[in-house]
Amino acid sequence: MDRVVTFYIIDPENKRLLIQKRSPTRRLFPNRWEVPGGHMEAGENPETCIKRELKEELSLSLVGIIDKIHEFDWDDAGTKVHNEAYLVLAEGQVILEKDKATECMWIDKSQIGILLATGKDTGGPYEAAKKAFEWMDINAKQLTTICIRADAKYRLKNYIFRALLWGALDPQQGVIALDNETLNQLCCRSSPTSPSANDKKHKKKCCPLIP
Repeated sequence: MDRVVTFYIIDPENKRLLIQKRSPTRRLFPNRWEVPGGHMEAGENPETCIKRELKEELSLSLVGIIDKIHEFDWDDAGTKVHNEAYLVLAEGQVILEKDKATECMWIDKSQIGILLATGKDTGGPYEAAKKAFEWMDINAKQLTTICIRADAKYRLKNYIFRALLWGALDPQQGVIALDNETLNQLCCRSSPTSPSANDKKHKKKCCPLIP
């Protein structure tokens, strides 16, 4: 069985999701709107696959994987495919991969129907997108606060990012809840070259990516 990873890039501040339109020359699903992703190669895990595909398809860098939000199976000309969907944060300027996608755009929850293959077909990508928006409805405010405080110069490793994220959102997960002072210490790290967290110029978004 083939394994495919798709990633749902979110803009938590504005509760938006990034999608792209497949090229008309693609073998599968030409001209269809989708979220980015691709086949997991030998020796890869979901994180390394997402990092590679982000760079190849969109020229973006991974900030952090928030969670796996959905998984489903589908058939590709007789080959079974297992699809895992992840909610992620990314940064950079979008440059679409030549011959793979023709355009991209941000959508909000009211535009989610664009991911439907037909009026009646919900499908895995649509269901995963619904879960992405549900997650943002609950957690976007806290996540945006963390993103604003994080300084790109001191980028947190992915596992630290997850601990920071879930520590702030759900103290019951076994991670100590983080107050503003702790956030400043972890993300801003006082130094001669690191401005104060109270400096408005410093409170810029390190994520999500530039639309």
